[in-house]
Order: sequence, then C-alpha cells, then structure tokens
Amino acid sequence: MAARAVSYVHGFVGGITGFLTRRIRNQIVVPYLVLATVFAMAGTYVLLNSATESLHTRFNNQLLDAARGAADGLTKVEVDHLAGLRAVIYTEGFAEAVAQQDAATLRSLAAPQAVNYGFDNVLVVKSDGATLLSLAPGQGTSAAPQGAAEGLKALINAALHPAGKIDKVSAVVNASDGSTFYTAGPVSNGAGIVGAVLVGTDLSRLTRQVVRTSLSDGAGFYAADGAPQYMLTSSESAPSVPSLPDGWFNRIVDNSQDQARLRTVTLPGGTYVEALRAMPGHGIGGGPIGVYGVMLNTGTLDSKLLETLVALLPLFALGLLLVIFIGHTIASGIHRPVAQLVAASNQVAHGNLDVQIADGRKDELGVLANRFNGMVSGLQQSLLVKDLFGRFVSPEVSAKLLAGQIELGGEQREVTVLFSDLRDFTQLSEQYPAPAIVDLLNEHFSNVIQAAQQNGGIVNKFGGDSTLIIFGAPVTMHDHADRALATALAMQAALDGLNAHRTQEGWPLMRQGIGINTGIVVAGQIGSDARMDYTVIGDAVNLASRLQSLTKDLPESDIVFSDSTLAALNEPSDWLVKNLGSLRIRGKEKPVHAYTLLGSNTEAGVGAFAPANLLLDGHSRALNGSAALAEPAKVH
Repeated sequence: MAARAVSYVHGFVGGITGFLTRRIRNQIVVPYLVLATVFAMAGTYVLLNSATESLHTRFNNQLLDAARGAADGLTKVEVDHLAGLRAVIYTEGFAEAVAQQDAATLRSLAAPQAVNYGFDNVLVVKSDGATLLSLAPGQGTSAAPQGAAEGLKALINAALHPAGKIDKVSAVVNASDGSTFYTAGPVSNGAGIVGAVLVGTDLSRLTRQVVRTSLSDGAGFYAADGAPQYMLTSSESAPSVPSLPDGWFNRIVDNSQDQARLRTVTLPGGTYVEALRAMPGHGIGGGPIGVYGVMLNTGTLDSKLLETLVALLPLFALGLLLVIFIGHTIASGIHRPVAQLVAASNQVAHGNLDVQIADGRKDELGVLANRFNGMVSGLQQSLLVKDLFGRFVSPEVSAKLLAGQIELGGEQREVTVLFSDLRDFTQLSEQYPAPAIVDLLNEHFSNVIQAAQQNGGIVNKFGGDSTLIIFGAPVTMHDHADRALATALAMQAALDGLNAHRTQEGWPLMRQGIGINTGIVVAGQIGSDARMDYTVIGDAVNLASRLQSLTKDLPESDIVFSDSTLAALNEPSDWLVKNLGSLRIRGKEKPVHAYTLLGSNTEAGVGAFAPANLLLDGHSRALNGSAALAEPAKVH
C-alpha cells in the first residue's frame, strides 16, 4: 500500500515536472498563476501600503513646498526692507540731518519713504545708539518700542559696527507692545558712521503674509529659547503652540542649509504637521535671523487616505483577474522576443552598440524591441555628441548642457576669473613658421588645461595666446579664489617645464602674465537658439584682464591678483604674497589694491582640490611683504 502511494506521488511529481519543462510557455504560465493566487492578499497589502506612503510623501512634499514658499516670502520681505532702507538712507540730506541730530528734518525725509514701502516702524538712532526718531507710519511719531531694549540694542550695535562687507542685518525683536521684524543699516557721511536706521514689519502682519504666500494652514516664528513669538492658523489667531524641544532652535539655525525639521502638534483646531527652518537673510553675527514654521492640517491627509483605500480594493481585484487571463494568453509568445532582448542587452553591456532587434510584433514586446533599438541609437548619438562637446567646451559645461541644466540666459554668480597671456608672442609669431607656432601653442594650452582641470577651473576661452579660466561657474565652489591661485602656480610651473626643453631647441625663453580677480559676474549662455556660448561677463572679468596687463610693467610680478581675491581666500596664510599697494588701472576711477603671488606655504598649490559646491561668506587676511612667514595684516 505504502509502495503504491510512493509510486503515485513520484508519478504525479514526474508528470508536473515534465509538463513544466517541455515548453517555456508552461514554465511561465503555471508558476505565474500559482504566484498570482498565493500572493493576491500580500499584493493587496503592499499596494495599499504603497498608496499610504505615497499620500504621506505627497503631504510631506506639500509641507516642504509650503516651507520653501514661506522662505521665498520672507526673502522678499527682507529684500523690500533693504530697498526701503537704502531709499531712506540715501535720501538727499538724510545723512546730514542724522549728523546734526535734526529730528524734524529726519521725519520729513523718512516718513514718505516709510509709507511708500509699507513699513510699520522706522527708527533712527545716533552713533551712540540713542533714539533720534521713531515713526509708526499712519500714526505719527511714536516712542521707541517698549520692552525690547536688549533686542534693539544688539541690532543697533550690529548696524553701527558692521562686520566686513555685510553692513545690513535683520532680527526679530520682541517688545511688550508686539514683536517686529527689523532690518537695520548704518548711515554714513564723509566723516564715517553717524547713526543707523531700522525699518520694521509687524510680526502679526508678516505671519499672515507667510500663510498666504506658502499656501499653508498656519505659520509662526520662534525665539531663541524655543518659545513661539507669534503664531497663526486658519482656524484661530495666536493658538497655544508648544515650544520647540530643547536644542532644536540651535540645531535648526546651525544647519540652515538642511531640509526642514518636522514635528506634529495638536491644537484645538486639529492635528498639524509643522515644518521648521531657519529664516533666510543676514542676522546678527552673520548667521540666520531666527526660526520659522509652517503647518498643514492632517485632516485632509486622513480623508484622502480613506478615499484611496476604498478605491484601490476593487481596482486591485479586477487587475488581478486581468493579469491572470492575459498572462495565460500571451505566455506562449514571450520567450522568443525576451531571449532576443536578453542577447542584445548582453552585447550592449559588453560595449557593442551596433546591435538591433528585428521584430515585427505589434504588441508591447514589439514596442519594447523598438524602444530598445531607439535606446541603442540614442546611446550612439549621445556618445558622439558628448565626444564633440568635450572637444569644444569644458567637461563641466558639456555635462550640464547634456543634462539640460544650462538654458539661454544668465545668472549672477560670484566667481574668480584668471586671465593669462604670453609675453611678446606677436614678435615670436613673426620669427617662426605657422606650424611651429601652432605646435607651441598646443603644448602650452595643454598645460594650461591640465592645470585648470586639476583645480576645478573651467577653461572658457582661448584668444590667440591668451586664456580665460573661470572658477565658481557653472559648478559652484566655496574655495574658488584658492583654486585660482593654485592654478596660476601650476601654470607657471608648467611654463617653466616647457621653457626647459624648448630653449634647448633654440626657442627664446617665454613668459606669461596672469591676472586674477574675484567678483560678481553674469554667467550663462550668450547667443541665440541657433548658436550660443557659455561665458562670463562683467567688470570683474575686465579687471582680471587689466591686472594681467600690469604684469608687463611689474618686474618679478608675473601673477597679480586683486584685494577682492585676497578677501575671498579661505586660508590667506597658505599663500606667499607680496603687497603691491594701490595701483592705477586703466578704465578704473579708483586705484585697485593689488598683490603678487610668490608661492604657497602648503600643498594647496599643487592642484589637489576636491570638488565643492558650497558658497563661502567670510573675511580674510593678507600677507604683506615677500617674506615666507611674514605676519598677516588686516586688509582695509
């Protein structure tokens, strides 16, 4: 009996095995049907869970979009503050009135600008911080904000004693009669800073504006101790919002570039998810102004989740039935095109892009075969285009062009520009035949390109024997000034190597002048849709060219750079610098303070910089004199 049972089982298993192995269709259909049935419930759970995660992701993205919209709104407010602040400060006679402490004249000059820019508060102080004038437009003259002595004192002190290039700062000031978002700046005349002006927007009005611009259900601001300064939701004004957990305020401010930090809060109007970020702008001490939050009510998420769950269940059941039916019908025709696709894919994986699939099917497999053929053709064209781009533009620019990240037009960027030119090259061209000159230039430019690429620079243009190299565009980098100096030293070393073997062949000793300048330029594609060129334009580029020209008249000063480049250096003490003083530059009304680069104290000059994409705000120091270990001195 047992033997018959074992034989029956063996026969059944053998029959199933033979049935499955005879045809590929059977190998596909049977496991397909079994798995479709077994995993029906598991698939339902996965699909519903995926839908839930998708809704949560959409909700979080909506919340993050609201946070970004709020940031844009706050940035606009600060921009409006800065515009209005400049309008007040640069009103004719205003600085003189501050110096003379003429409150009546100050009121007549500041009041129209305050009304025009919609400020809620305008405060004018003397150089010692004492109040000269306090305006509340539409309400006449008022006293200074009450209960905010410490906050105002810190803001006024920052405005009267600006640090570096940033002389306008913003802060949220709490007072007993309300909180205000202030932006402050110094007032100067020929004798120096004579006072400061503060312009402010009431925090309640600012919060309502943030809610409108961010399309959120609520918004608010937090003080340094984590306590809410002013909150507003769609259901009520100034709700009882819990303070931030311990340490959150400092972590958000210290990591202002990170994504928003989220938390859930329960209010009388419902449960909200809040996105917290650092306020954009220049705060006291150079950091962010503070912390703001925007909120979305989770009630909409819950209702959409329920609707999605109800809709997905019957759809999944119907889909399962269709999958089973269609799988059984088309399984027999799958093997051949799939095998062709696998074979062709293997050839592409091994570098053969000449493969094509010949298939006349009209179904999805036929479409897949056609798409595969199109993909291979696209790869062939992309490789050709990439190769052509790499010959005529820099790899960074060609990569961004192929990715569609550079459009026709420009953007303002802070960059460091290096302009080089070979000395007396015109006379050299007259003495040697054209092929020899071209060969010399190609060797020189190969060295220049290598030096630039080692340090992340973009060789933008060749003009005869001159070269324009850009650092900081289109790829953003926080150390573009250091990279430019390192490139200049590498170029000089390469030219020395070229001279070493060229002079043995009878060529004269060649010199090159290098001018380096840092500043704001317009970077982008110049031209038309038919033909365009990625470049940078602006006074910063012109000044680099002028500095290069100065090297002709400055012995032992082949590399000259401006004080703006010195200020942009991350570690000025890494470089050996000689102070050339203030020089007259053609086309410049004021003299330019310039320096000559003698060498490097560290390995920073060998071109070993890693890629970087962060901008740096800071201050630098210069080395005066040519001594290798000269004492650094502040640059004024």
